[in-house]
Amino acid sequence: AHFLCDMTFTSSRVEPAHAEVIGASRTSLTHTVAAVVECKNGCGWTAASGYSTCCKSCCGESGPHARTCKRNNHRVGLKRRNQFRSKATLDQQEEAMKFAVSEAKNAVSGALMMDALSVFIEVEWLNGHEAVKGNIYRAVAFGSMSWPSRTSSVRTNVKFMGAALIWLIQIFGPLVMLVTLSSGGQSWSYMALGHLGTRFGDKLLSFLLIIAFQLNVIFFVESEGASHEQTNQLFTYLACRSKKNTSERVLQIGAATKCYLYVMSCFCTTLLLGQAESTKDVLFDALGILFLYNLDTISASDLNFVGEEDWPGHHLGWMHDRLSKDKEEDTSTSRGCGHLLFRTTYWIVIVQSVLMPLLFISTDFGDHSA
Repeated sequence: AHFLCDMTFTSSRVEPAHAEVIGASRTSLTHTVAAVVECKNGCGWTAASGYSTCCKSCCGESGPHARTCKRNNHRVGLKRRNQFRSKATLDQQEEAMKFAVSEAKNAVSGALMMDALSVFIEVEWLNGHEAVKGNIYRAVAFGSMSWPSRTSSVRTNVKFMGAALIWLIQIFGPLVMLVTLSSGGQSWSYMALGHLGTRFGDKLLSFLLIIAFQLNVIFFVESEGASHEQTNQLFTYLACRSKKNTSERVLQIGAATKCYLYVMSCFCTTLLLGQAESTKDVLFDALGILFLYNLDTISASDLNFVGEEDWPGHHLGWMHDRLSKDKEEDTSTSRGCGHLLFRTTYWIVIVQSVLMPLLFISTDFGDHSA
């Protein structure tokens, strides 16, 4: 019993010298964590050195952020967590990250590159990194969807043919719709406001849906433009031009298809809702247009030929953040023609957001009384 008491007393006793060391360590650690200065806008990134925000572009929780923001700053949570890790642990993790990047770059095909991303990138690293948005065009361009061949499985060939059909539907769908609506045999009267008095409720609902659709398209153009720029930079950073089953041309075709679809959908929505015969037609026509330009989106379309397993968005998001912090890479030269295409589309849609509601109000598309 005396022995146990002595052992208990000894184990709970701390020497003065040791206590000073522990106290100094805790003080140093607390000071280090407190030294992490957050952006005052609450975006989750650290503030730039000598400033209260992460970058000049940041306006709030959702940004936006400058191109160099990810390169110069860190996620607040990740920065705080790393303060508790030893230098040896951080160095070991950095070597593992460099090895993952090297394996992805040195893969001989797009499929092997996607496998390398899934195998060598730890799940722990993905915390705090936003996923890169994907669609069927990007999945084909990066090689995660194999091109059809006699040796491929039936499922692989069907997936590719389904993706090709979605592209054809998105190309010809708005065009056929626009031609059909324009040549439907109805006489249009311009600058005629009398049609607003008939079925006023349907007209008001159509007008509100047209405005909402235009705003939604503006949001999507800006979002898709940023995603395309990310994928274009990753295509260059991962040396995809030298890999098998990858295609930069498909990546650019996808960008052109999306921009064409956004512009044409704005016209088609106005004509469709202008010629709608009932409240049900108004709602279903608007939803039909939304269905059309979301056909290619991964896991957001009912025709789900491409799933999340074909597009590791979070892994590519981590890789893009890694690219942004690699000061040896000049990402500003990797924009390509897709950037100009999306910027042009953005301003076209801005103009349409003003003209299309005015066209709907000032045009009598014919007598479509229920």
